[in-house]
Amino acid sequence: GLEAAKLALSYPRVVNENKGFLRSDANLAVIFVSDEDDNATSPVSGYINFFANIKGPGQQNRTRLSGIIGPQTGNCSHASTGSAGAAPRYHQIINQFGGIVQKICDHPWTSFNQKLADVLFGLPTNFPLGSKPDTTTIQVKVDGKTIAKDPTKGWQYDASKNSIVFSFTGYY
Repeated sequence: GLEAAKLALSYPRVVNENKGFLRSDANLAVIFVSDEDDNATSPVSGYINFFANIKGPGQQNRTRLSGIIGPQTGNCSHASTGSAGAAPRYHQIINQFGGIVQKICDHPWTSFNQKLADVLFGLPTNFPLGSKPDTTTIQVKVDGKTIAKDPTKGWQYDASKNSIVFSFTGYY
């Protein structure tokens, strides 16, 4: 899946059969649907670098990778969708891009569709900071209202991305 997405968005396909798919004025959304992990031989870090730069320098927030995939560890199964293996490579890259994960075995996928719409078309949820903060003093306000530090109903600090990340239901 990762290699296929990269190839679809790389030269020469992006100027030939996929011409017009990657537009400078549009955000990019890639959705993986798989009942097994990505099987590419290249490290996930190379794909992260590719997708982080596809919209240009400093535009990583315009790319969202999401997936209807297996769990991060272990297996799952459902009468409608069958079974799925762990998908740690997909989880790694989707987490890097602030995407949505729906376990393929958790059917129906109604909540995934709503969350995906919120992320792709709603208000932004990830706000990169210009410098490393003192995490004990962070205060977040939206329209003058203080927002609670809460991973499900507010915000949290993501040190790996040096960003403030809002939950989907927290402030809007």
